Formats: sequence, structure tokens, C-alpha cells
Amino acid sequence: MFHSFFNTYCNKKDSDEKLKRHIGETQIPKFSVLVQDILDNAYRDNLIIEDLKQNENIITEFPKKIAELVYSISIIDNSIDKKEDCVDELILISDICIFMEKFLNTIKYLDNLELNIEISKLLQDVNNLFNLLGKELALKRDFNKFYVNYDMPNYLKLTNSDFLLYIDLTLQLIRMDKREYIASFFKYYSLMDMLIDSIVDFEDDYESKSYNPLQNIVKSDVYDIDTITNIAMSYGKDAMKIANEQNGHLAMYLTYLARAEIEALSIFKKYTYELSRDKNLRKQILKPYPWEESETNLNINLSIWKFTESPIK
Repeated sequence: MFHSFFNTYCNKKDSDEKLKRHIGETQIPKFSVLVQDILDNAYRDNLIIEDLKQNENIITEFPKKIAELVYSISIIDNSIDKKEDCVDELILISDICIFMEKFLNTIKYLDNLELNIEISKLLQDVNNLFNLLGKELALKRDFNKFYVNYDMPNYLKLTNSDFLLYIDLTLQLIRMDKREYIASFFKYYSLMDMLIDSIVDFEDDYESKSYNPLQNIVKSDVYDIDTITNIAMSYGKDAMKIANEQNGHLAMYLTYLARAEIEALSIFKKYTYELSRDKNLRKQILKPYPWEESETNLNINLSIWKFTESPIK
């Protein structure tokens, strides 16, 4: 049965070896192979019957749609990193969400026929399939090190949480019937993600004395903490407004990202103080000198974060 397949392949003790043997060690995960095994089990268990022929095309197209999803996820991730427009890819993701909804409707149809199948187990199988994708791409087949912890400051230590987020997002949108929410979600996710990445990279750039192009996000030559904080709070305030209007995983991701911004800002402030005492290093890393040329002195209201005290010290 479907569930037993994933119980076998997701077992922590032997997942590494079995998945390497099943997927291959040097290529993109063959999720069509995994899906085909599921379908083969279904055929062997006589779950596909004459009454379902009109829906069989949906099931046989599933591996191809998985491949499209993998491709579009990688494009979105690269586009966000390069600060490019993600509109076309978002449309593709939305289309695949629609297909996935059809697929789950087919599963529900199977369930309504009172066959020997449980919808909850099938949903879990689909979810496990996407989780396998996230593990494979996020940590390059290193399953032993895989973990997800969105508590601060561990969020900033994740190797690549983007794939995991996109994968989970796809399923959540289907279940929540919130496909129209994807554009707003990705808008604020990408803005905050870019800012956090650049600020966290700033720590490495400081220690390696390499140039940090933070102005690509700030769109200004001003690097002072007030300006950076103002931008972060602007993104975060809009994101939190959306999060407060939603429920479930999508709101949770935006909330944690907003808190990650606070963590990143504390890193930035620490190094801006160090740089303020070293003009030569400041010249090398930050252009122009932010403290001499700053024209803004913004007052930031942190009350929107509902912290008892400011996390920026």
C-alpha cells in the first residue's frame, strides 16, 4: 500500500542507503521513480478500476507535474537570489497547485468509492514525497544533518530553507484554498529573505574584509543602522499585516521571517560599531562611508513586533 512504501523509504535508519540506491547519487532526484512505485502498488492492489478511467490521465501525469514543480522551484529560488522578477514562475507554481488540487480530488474520489484506502495516508504520502525533494535539494543528500528549526537564531543557520518552504507552501495552498495569496506571500518573503541574506553575509564580509553590496537592496549609498532598520521594519510591518489576516503555515513563515530580520539587524549593528572605528576597513567594505554621508536619522517604532523590550541592543 501507499503508506507502507513511505514507511520503508523514510525510515531514519536506512533512508540514506535506500534513497541513494533508489534515486541515484549524482543526479536530480528521480521523483518519477518514487511516484511510479506508488502507482505500481496501487495497480497491484487493484485500486485503479474501470470506473476511474476518466481520472487515470491525472494520475499518470503526476510524475511529469512533479518534475515541472522541481524545475519551477529552482527557478524561483535563483530568481530571488538574483533579485529578478518571479511573476512567470509564480504563475507556473500556481498552475501546478491547481493540478495538485485535481490530483487530490481524484484521491478523494477513490475514497468516496469506499476502496481499501485512507485519504489521510495518501495526503501524508504526497507530503512525504515533497519532503524527500526538500531534503535532497536542501542539503545535497546529507540526510543525517537535515533538520528544520525556525526558532531564533537557528533560522539563520539553515543551509537552505527556501526549498522546504516552497514545497510546504504548495501543499498548504491546496488545502487552504489560498492560491490567490501566493503573490503577496512571495513578495514579502523575497524582500525579507534578500535583506536577511545580505545582512548575514555582511558578517562574513566583515571578517574576510570583502565588499558587501548591501546597497542593491537598500537602493541608497547610506548604510547606517537607522536606514537599514527602517527598510526591515517596513517589509516586516507589511508582512505581519498579511500574516495577521491569515492562518496556518503561511502566516507562520512570515512571522518567523520578520523575527529573523530582528536577529539579522542585531548582527548588522554589532559590525557597524566595529567599522565606525576603522576608517580603512570601512572604506573597503562600505561605500561610501555611511556615518559621514548619512542624511537620515529615522526613528523606528518597534512596538509592532509586540516584544517586551527591543531585541536590537
